[in-house]
Amino acid sequence: MSSTPSSTPGPAPWARIRQICLAAPELAPAVQTLQHTLGLKVAYRDPAVGKYGLENAVLPIGPGQFLEVVAPTRADTAVSRFLARVASPAQLGAYMLICDCDDPAAARARAEGLGIRVINDYQYPDYHGVQLHPRDTGAVMIEFNATPGGENLSGPYHPAGHDWQAAVTPPCGG
Repeated sequence: MSSTPSSTPGPAPWARIRQICLAAPELAPAVQTLQHTLGLKVAYRDPAVGKYGLENAVLPIGPGQFLEVVAPTRADTAVSRFLARVASPAQLGAYMLICDCDDPAAARARAEGLGIRVINDYQYPDYHGVQLHPRDTGAVMIEFNATPGGENLSGPYHPAGHDWQAAVTPPCGG
């Protein structure tokens, strides 16, 4: 009888919705509406989105989940083209679904294996994100990302800044 080495399976891959990104023609009115209607606070404004011709605001909607609003700062952006296709000038449009996962590189490999184009793969010392082309997903842009320590929903999360926890508001009625 021959014996074969047994392999112990590791933890199962995981992904969870962490952030929903909405696109708006103008940032301030959209953020003010969310703040007034839902009682949210802005946790972070990411200056790095400026390279895409955008401005943004990230608002915690609970421990570890976020709404982000992006708005174009010039006419020739992916967001401005998206808004021209799907939203009236006064509306928000669902632009991106952002999922935390255990391994963005593996998510990228799975997507590419399905013929889904990757439009952005970026890494910082504390973050790795992979964005998929919305035409290939049949929906919005989808991102898979990971922040070391972000497994804990109250822990670090690069896209929300370093002190996002201070902007979490109590739930309605809390």
